Amino acid sequence: MTGTTAEIVQATVDKEAGKISLAMWEYDPCTGLITLFKPGHELYRAGNDPVREEHFWEQVHPADREAVASKRDQLMAGNETCVRELEFRINRPDTGQTIRVSVTAQSFFVKGRPARIMGVIKPIANRCQHQQQLDYLENHDPLTGLCNRAGFMKQAEDLRGRGRKLGLVLMDLDGFKRINDSLGYTAGDELLKLVAARLTSQLDSKALISRTSGDEFACIVQEAELDKTIKNIKKALTSLFILGGRLLQVSASMGAARYPADCSSIESLFRHADLALNEARATAPGYSRFYSPQLTTNIQHQQKLTEELHRAVLEKQFELFYQPQVDLETGRFIGFEALLRWHHPTRGLLTPAHFIEPLAGSSWANAVGNWIIKTACRDAAIMNRNGNNFRFAVNIFSQQLRLGQLEEHILTQLEEHNLPAELLEIEITENILLDQEEKAINQLDALREKGCSIAFDDYGTGYASLSMLKRFPIDRLKIDRSFIRNIADSREDTAIVESIMKLGKVFKLGVIAEGIEHSTQRHLLLQQGCTTGQGYLFGHPQPLSQLLPTCAGTLPESVLHDSLQPFSGR
Repeated sequence: MTGTTAEIVQATVDKEAGKISLAMWEYDPCTGLITLFKPGHELYRAGNDPVREEHFWEQVHPADREAVASKRDQLMAGNETCVRELEFRINRPDTGQTIRVSVTAQSFFVKGRPARIMGVIKPIANRCQHQQQLDYLENHDPLTGLCNRAGFMKQAEDLRGRGRKLGLVLMDLDGFKRINDSLGYTAGDELLKLVAARLTSQLDSKALISRTSGDEFACIVQEAELDKTIKNIKKALTSLFILGGRLLQVSASMGAARYPADCSSIESLFRHADLALNEARATAPGYSRFYSPQLTTNIQHQQKLTEELHRAVLEKQFELFYQPQVDLETGRFIGFEALLRWHHPTRGLLTPAHFIEPLAGSSWANAVGNWIIKTACRDAAIMNRNGNNFRFAVNIFSQQLRLGQLEEHILTQLEEHNLPAELLEIEITENILLDQEEKAINQLDALREKGCSIAFDDYGTGYASLSMLKRFPIDRLKIDRSFIRNIADSREDTAIVESIMKLGKVFKLGVIAEGIEHSTQRHLLLQQGCTTGQGYLFGHPQPLSQLLPTCAGTLPESVLHDSLQPFSGR
């Protein structure tokens, strides 16, 4: 049987009701006898023999007799067959129980006179029970027995209508997808039931608890109880859960909001609590966050920025700038890093700090990343056309590795622009490597075999372990600018730079320092053995048109008028 849960239940209930309670009956106007056929005998406690009409009227509820008599008269009036339907109540003589029944009746005439009336009768108590079942399914989660989102919203609206001050907590189980993936969906469902039982038993009995979706739960309480409820939820999840013989530690990220302090409706209460939940998720597992108006401001800004980025892609508002990478001993240019810039129509030229995070998470990241590679390869070919060997470094997005087309796209661009693979360096960050370890290793290994080099960008700012330097195909470490900025005054930063230089030596990796702005920093780096760097001391990022005359002659006319090329997936 297919269909929604409610449809399946309805079909099943109707089928069973039809088996048990649907009964045929016949009325003879001439004799005044009513015959009830099986299985109506048992249902209405009637015998096998016909009963007189008077006995029938005794069982019809007094308040319904006039309506039933009216329908009977309609059936017997005139001289043509007709059908009537009605509902009324019957009092069973054996138990005194009142049953509501539905009757369909059809009259038959012979020579213009009513010969008989036949029909079916069935109790509609089952319909009421069935409706209760449908109402329950509509408003409850069948897995946990808690209210679902629809039922929760109805009860929350009811509380609001009574003028209550409310507090809402939305909670999301941390790492639930990992449990589903590793132990299976049955185990995941069992955990949800255990969590629901734990919350029900340990929270205040007046708290309204719901499973709103997936692994997300909600709890609404009086506003004064909100802080206490959050603490109790954390306490409820502290104890280990036993699942299939395993002990599991479960935590939940939580977002909270208040009505009417934070909002004017239940819908906005949910929306604000959800914003707080998203903020909590982004902070750390098990973290809770209360709504503040700044969260709404932030999300509105992000939405606007996303829309503007989409327009930037369509209208080709991006451009590549290049920052020189130099030999720290001689100051000679040895390469360039391609850096994305956005010509915003109202805010002017923007650096990646203003937009790179939402861009990296968008559906356009692969197209923009591929455009960066294509443009950098074209510009590298131009810069090296006079016999130079400048290495060009490009940053990639995680999405490019995830789609598995990075190697093909890079090799295509190298061939198209006749650029030796040794002159292209791929910069990756720790997050990209950790996000998709196996897929990243395979693609980066293949590119190294073709001659491209791989640089580990922003090394030292995350959680990168020494084992990563062994596992991943890396040629160069880039010391983040945050360690260079205060290298002249901070013994800690000096020690970090020294440690990175030692790691480079042990693992036979090159090292390049970013953010060099003063000659003192350059000298200190040289003392540490770092011979390659980049920063404002040697040159600000510039478009190719400004950089080319100092390095490789005049920019070709075709490039001058086509620096912003259309984006594509390749």
